[in-house]
Amino acid sequence: MGWYAAIQNERGGELALLETYRRIATFPESWRAQLLLARFSLQKKDIETARKLYHESIENAGSPVPEDLLRQMSGDLGNNGYLKEIIELVEPHFQANLYGIRVGNNLIKTNFELAKLQEAKLILNQLYDLNHPDWREILAYWDIEIAKKGITTESKNMPKEESIALFSIEGPLWCRDNSPFAQLLPPKDPESAKIFIFGNTILQSETSQNIGAQLADAPGRASRFIPLFLAEQICLTTNAETHVLIPWIQTKGFAVFGNPNSEKELCELIEKNEVLTDFVFNVIVDVTSDIWAITVNIIRRIDRISLEKITVKCKPENIGPVVLELSKGVKKSLIRYTGVNEIAKPVWYTIPNDVSCSDYLLRLEQLITVVCMNQDYLEGGGIHGENEIMEGILFLNLRNPLNKTFRIVLAHALKQMKKYKPNVVNLFKEKILLLQKAHPLAGIEGELISKAIADIF
Repeated sequence: MGWYAAIQNERGGELALLETYRRIATFPESWRAQLLLARFSLQKKDIETARKLYHESIENAGSPVPEDLLRQMSGDLGNNGYLKEIIELVEPHFQANLYGIRVGNNLIKTNFELAKLQEAKLILNQLYDLNHPDWREILAYWDIEIAKKGITTESKNMPKEESIALFSIEGPLWCRDNSPFAQLLPPKDPESAKIFIFGNTILQSETSQNIGAQLADAPGRASRFIPLFLAEQICLTTNAETHVLIPWIQTKGFAVFGNPNSEKELCELIEKNEVLTDFVFNVIVDVTSDIWAITVNIIRRIDRISLEKITVKCKPENIGPVVLELSKGVKKSLIRYTGVNEIAKPVWYTIPNDVSCSDYLLRLEQLITVVCMNQDYLEGGGIHGENEIMEGILFLNLRNPLNKTFRIVLAHALKQMKKYKPNVVNLFKEKILLLQKAHPLAGIEGELISKAIADIF
């Protein structure tokens, strides 16, 4: 049909071309010619004629509507600024498993432009559930864009007075919520020093406000995973007891501070917590240049005195090994200033000093996001890219198949994600059981991991 129409266009120009499409449109079951006639109507701003042609095209095409039809209709309407008509004409026929990313992407974009974020997110999740690796980059882009717009919209509609909750995490993140892995932790003496670690402070070139809700960008992630990593390192290699405090803006999500709290402010904030602490660590991430500076301020609570500030610098793309070295420096200062004693770390706890360390830190931050979604008293927030989270933790284990620490994190992430979105967990069942079969882990840790994963599925 395209070849024939091109010949008529060459012979008689646009008028001959349009007449050709009109003749073809009279044939039984014709639908593509109507699409092309509708395109000409849109260019002349004649939306009513285009709408009639689209209805005729859909009726003639039968069910299910051809993917080409929906894709061209949504594309032409969008290119001419008729976004509401896309929702009216295309969305009722959309089925993710039939039309996939090409039609789905147009619908996500349309809903996004119309500020219909819940509708855009619904289509996004339907496409995620189909688990197509080649769609991952496009879906991840929309995931972040929808989240950004959502936070901006909420900020405009919320009152100025923010309600902030503090979420306290004792010990390693993956030992919470009646985790079977808690029994692997070294015992703590009731008289052991108690340390609270506070992060979520980011120094940027342009800080619009002192406190606000935060997306999962690189600085935001670092402001959360560094305290979490320090907590597990100190808990597993010293006799100290650790707690991480995660600030949360109710109805929004993770909070970040644009200016560091003073020693007095931090101690007063932490004293509101039920557990009395001996020392406070304040983690500050300075991203005002291409080389980041990470500072840990060690504060004695009783007199609000800063004992030492430890600073390291790193390139953001390879932050893991630097944070691992930072944890060692913090531990030395802790022992020097506080009387805390070093203990032998468990043999199963291993964090490689390479690219896997950076990946592990990312997965810790993603895990805290899922954990927060399962806390009834934390309002708002949301997870973006649930499939990518589970896939990333799985790939970390595939690259390090004998690392028991990483497998423990995988098992705990599965448990948390199953509470939040069980359908996401089911997508990875076959691969995870294959990992368990191909690379079984020995010892009590291996038994606990196997039972935890078996219970999940």
